[in-house]
This record gives sequence, structure tokens and C-alpha cells, in this order.
Amino acid sequence: MKKSFISTIGLWLYMTSVAQPVLTIGDQWKPVSLGPLASVAVTQLTPAMYADKLLIVDFWATWCGTCVASMPKVAALQQRFGDSVQFVYVTVQDRKVVDAFLDKRPSLRSLGLPIVTGDTMLIRQFPCVSVPHVVWIGADKHVKAITGGEYLTEATIAAMLQRKVVQLPLKEDVLVFDYEQPWSLDSTIQSQLIQKGLLLKEERSLKSRSGFNAVQPGMKRYYSTNNWLVSLYADAYSLRTGLSAHELYSRLNGEEELKERILETRLPEDERGTYSYEGMIRAGKDELSDRAELLQLLQGDLDKYLGIRTWVKVDSVLCWVIRPVHARLEPTKEMKGIVYGLAEKQLNNQSGKAVANAVYMSSDKKTPVLYDGAAGDVHRLTLPLHYTDLEEAARHLEAQGYSMRQEWRLLQTIAVDKR
Repeated sequence: MKKSFISTIGLWLYMTSVAQPVLTIGDQWKPVSLGPLASVAVTQLTPAMYADKLLIVDFWATWCGTCVASMPKVAALQQRFGDSVQFVYVTVQDRKVVDAFLDKRPSLRSLGLPIVTGDTMLIRQFPCVSVPHVVWIGADKHVKAITGGEYLTEATIAAMLQRKVVQLPLKEDVLVFDYEQPWSLDSTIQSQLIQKGLLLKEERSLKSRSGFNAVQPGMKRYYSTNNWLVSLYADAYSLRTGLSAHELYSRLNGEEELKERILETRLPEDERGTYSYEGMIRAGKDELSDRAELLQLLQGDLDKYLGIRTWVKVDSVLCWVIRPVHARLEPTKEMKGIVYGLAEKQLNNQSGKAVANAVYMSSDKKTPVLYDGAAGDVHRLTLPLHYTDLEEAARHLEAQGYSMRQEWRLLQTIAVDKR
């Protein structure tokens, strides 16, 4: 009986692999009906519905914030290109899970994007570990590209429709290895990372992670993989300042040329680096002290690598300050969170700091944005997804009972100087 069971499973796996071969760029894809669908009136997309169209398959999940945030942009692209393109979202998650997710976010459901739920076919043909994972299938039904979500742009789609040769980098999926072990003991990561000073400039197939652990008796370790330099500096100064990577961006204090070594924003995109780092020390008696020592080690190694000197400095900084004037500051019955629409975002039951952060993230991120009000204030606002300038943000806030003015404030900054 056992032998028969194993044989049956083996035959099923074999037949599945034959029926659903893994496809890559240049392979021909056989058009099939796609479903069951959520978010639209029809139950499935038949081949006739996307015949002679560029088919863009976007693998996603309800827990993927990047995927969810891109949906309004994708809906706008679908409208822009009309019958020339067919977008379809695909998830292995059950229809009930997706429906419950959309019920709490009516603005996403109203976008009308077809969402394949409970998928078992496409994920075998285009296997992926991380999402978003985008498969581009031409009108001739050949796979043209497999990318991340960052290539979903009007220019790329237009070039594809004009049948130009568009060479997009193949998305490399995440490697699986034990982040909790020292890299010197892990042959997988050693083969993927290139030693560069005291940092490791990593393969983009690693997840973005950081953390502390005890890897050997009497040893403590800090590690970070697949992070920007500004994120590493935010970690290095986290215990001393509590600044996030986004906040640190506007709190660098020094010559533009020196700040740019941390930000790398003037470099061409393909030359910007994400980095990995590992540091280990002998453990002391106090966990907090061990973490502080590891992060100081990180800061020193970053400074040495970039040829700069950094330290915490209190300085007078020109900021935008938000204050409630006539705003209603009490919780509502709506869920807590941020809901994204086509051109705006709704902040439901959010803190003052979250409001300031939402304004900051929609700006050029060069000027700090602060909230000056009670810590327990709860806000409900509607804000545009992006601003041309922070004066526009101020007008939107004033229309909803807030003031937003520029003021000089004494703030912790990260000073940057030559070594």
C-alpha cells in the first residue's frame, strides 16, 4: 500500500511538471482561461478576452505593501493603454482571503483589476519566492520579460507595444539560506557576496533584512542584507537618535558632496549599491550595551568605507510643522490604516506622527516634517499621493482644519565631514 501511494504521488508530480513546465524569456506560453477572478464581474478571463494584447501578469499577495500600493498606478496604466494591454493580478491566496481584504479597501476593489485567486497553474509556470513578480507576455504569446514591479511604466509598455526590442533585467528570486548563522560558516552566502572593504556588496537576490543574534557561545552578532547605505546609517544611529532611514535622509548635515556618498542618489541607477554587513563582538552582561557596541562598530566601518566622519549633532533646521487648528481629533469606527486610491490616500485613525510621515513621503524628502500636537491625537485625512511642493501639501491640510508652516527647530542631525 505504501509503495503504491508513493508511486501515485510520484506520477502526479511527474504529470504536473509535464503539464506545467517552467517558462522563461523567449518561451511560448499557451493561452488558457484565467480564474477564478475577484474584483470584477466576470468569473474568468478567456483567451479571446486578451487575444492580440500584451498580457502583463503581476504575482502579488495581500501582505505585500509594495504590490498593494502599485494597484492604483496599474489601473491608470490599464486605462491609458485600453484594449492594447491586459493586466491581471495573480495570487495563490484563497478567494475568501482576497475578498475579505478588498471588502476593507473599497477603493482598491473599485479599480476593477482582474485578480486570479487560488492559483496553482501560473505559479508553476513562473515560479517565484518574492513578490511583486511581473511576467510580460507579448501578443504573439511569447514571454518577453520577467521583472520586478519597478518596470511597470508607461514608457516600457509603449515600447513593448511598438514591438521594439526591450531588454529588461531578469528578476532574480530570493536565495534561501540561514540568516541567523555567521556568513563565514555559510557557503551559499559566501558564493553570492563580494568582499568590499568591511562591507559586503550583495547580490540583489537576497532579502532585505537586519537583526541581532547570538551565533556562538559568548558572541553577539549584527547583520544586515540588501540595504541602502542610508538604511545602514539609520541602523547605526538608531539607539542614539531613533531616526528612520527616511528621516535620516533629511537630517544629514554637511557638504552636499559628502552627504551624497551616503545617499548615492546622483549615481546612475545601475551603479547604486545595496550592501550587506556583518559584525561580531564578545558578549557582555548587558544586551543593550552589546547592541550599542555592535552599532558603533557598524558606524565606524561605514565611515571608513566611505572615507568620511559622522557623528550626532544638534542643530537648527528649517522644518515644516503641522498643527491641528479646527480638525476633529477623535477615533472613528473605520479601520486603522492607509487606503490608497487612484490619486489620493485616506488616513484612517492615524497618529500625528503618521500624518507628518505621510506628508513627508509624498514630498521630495529633503525637508523634515513634524507634528506639533498631543501624542494621543487621532486623525482622519485625505491626501494626494504626491505633491509638486510642500506648499501644496499645506493647502490640502488647511482645507481639513490644520496649519502647516515653516519653522526653525533644534533637531538631532547626523553631521558629515571628511576623515
